[in-house]
Amino acid sequence: MKKKSGFWWMLILVTAGLLMNGCAVVDEGEEDELPGASGPIYNMMTDLSDGKSGLYLTKWESPSNYGPFLVIAFEREECTFTFRESSSADPKKTTYSYEFAYPTVTLTPAKENESVVIGTMISGRILKADEMSFKDLHGNPVWIEVVRTK
Repeated sequence: MKKKSGFWWMLILVTAGLLMNGCAVVDEGEEDELPGASGPIYNMMTDLSDGKSGLYLTKWESPSNYGPFLVIAFEREECTFTFRESSSADPKKTTYSYEFAYPTVTLTPAKENESVVIGTMISGRILKADEMSFKDLHGNPVWIEVVRTK
């Protein structure tokens, strides 16, 4: 009986020792270094403000899911605008060729009856997505502001 009692005491002491060693003391100043600690969500997309990156394969969308909805997808030499008045409306697609020199993109329509549009972007911010707004050649705002999603 004594041998069994000694075995159980030894098992309890070993288990307690393992449990105590698994707990770490955290000083007050080390809270930011803990894994899984909350922190800011960084803009992980390519920085367009450096002048080295182009708009190829980027995608821009209106920030709201309500009201007018605009999606712009840039390819090598042209971009496609998909516009909907509302979520239930049929999408209208327009194609533009573009020239990009940060922070300006000049959009030339494929159809002659449409006018040239100039987009101005804000890029390179760490905690905020890139934005682009559009004006016509006279400086009047056209379309809605879009935010980069890809």
